[in-house]
Amino acid sequence: MKKSKRSYWTAAEAGAVLERIERSGLSVKGFAHKHRLGIERLYRWKRRLAHRSSGQASRPNFTEVTIRPTAPAAVIEIELPVSIGRRISTPSGS
Repeated sequence: MKKSKRSYWTAAEAGAVLERIERSGLSVKGFAHKHRLGIERLYRWKRRLAHRSSGQASRPNFTEVTIRPTAPAAVIEIELPVSIGRRISTPSGS
């Protein structure tokens, strides 16, 4: 049976590689090509580590919001960004 050549990175190893990319001055694609690394692997780790460093993985952040309409008949639509690419919104007139 043939052994797999696939290696798995720890978060520390991935962070070290991402730092090397920053110092190299190369694009992620250029660095991946030069070092024979999968570009998707680099982008995936970049997203994971960014998510961890933002604190979103450990606890949610809540902000109290008070809405005061400017006119009695005002219709307010609220949209809140929740995470990358996701939003919560209320339809007008709710």
